[in-house]
Amino acid sequence: MSSSEQLPFTAHLEELRRRLVIAAVAWLGAFIVCYGFAERIFQEIATPVRDALPEGSSLVFINATEPFFTYLKIGALAAVVVALPVILWQV
Repeated sequence: MSSSEQLPFTAHLEELRRRLVIAAVAWLGAFIVCYGFAERIFQEIATPVRDALPEGSSLVFINATEPFFTYLKIGALAAVVVALPVILWQV
């Protein structure tokens, strides 16, 4: 294809779709791995907070679902960090 030829609009959309799928698969793969380490990552993040608490105080989860959603969010954010090179390459 020469530089003077232009792609039709649908070809641009197909290229965008392909790149979004690659980025999403990279994030999903990283999320599956990172969710397995979410509790350990949470412990590392919470260490400075725990050290700053007064003696005898501790971090607690208020609701029954809070640990699940906290680990889910930590896994998702860690997956973004891990998959960021692939995501940026696709951008």
